[in-house]
Amino acid sequence: MSGPSKLDATHRALIIVSSLLFTIVCGLVFWRSYTGVPLLQSLAVSNSSSIISPVWDIGDLGEVRMLSENTKRYELADDGGAEAWEKLVPKDGGIIYRRNPSTGEVEDYTISMFHQLRCLTALRAELLRPTRFETPRAPNEPILKHCFNYIRQMVLCRSDTYLENLRKSIGENSLSVTPIRICKDWRKVYEAVENQYY
Repeated sequence: MSGPSKLDATHRALIIVSSLLFTIVCGLVFWRSYTGVPLLQSLAVSNSSSIISPVWDIGDLGEVRMLSENTKRYELADDGGAEAWEKLVPKDGGIIYRRNPSTGEVEDYTISMFHQLRCLTALRAELLRPTRFETPRAPNEPILKHCFNYIRQMVLCRSDTYLENLRKSIGENSLSVTPIRICKDWRKVYEAVENQYY
């Protein structure tokens, strides 16, 4: 009898590699189910002390109905519109202060809703800037890049699945938005920021 053939050695190596890959995949799946963190999210995060952003628990926000319309209150180009946009964010920027449980130090945070509104206000201001097409580019271009990416991420994060009708009356595939939406009650966020506690 001769020794093991080259094919047998290759076959054994393939079995070992397959077994290792299977073990790694099973371990990752088990780890994901144990931690409750989606695998892709946990692998994509680096340089962060925690994997998931903290949430400010102010209780149940409840629901409100919002009429979805092209209101004149938030116009782009008039002074009344500018004032209305500015008033969407509290005077202090909607910053809250919370004690870090591990260090005991008080840290400042921004509420995502106000961050998004500040970004929309910055984008609005850039649209109205008379020299926006001139070079050199806008001095606030890094903020604008940040805001476009941040708004994109928040839209994807919330993954709104409301169905919106398409119609052809104004232009091909024009949107006919259903006028009433059920939303979280944003007024409770404003109240909580106004009456914040440590």
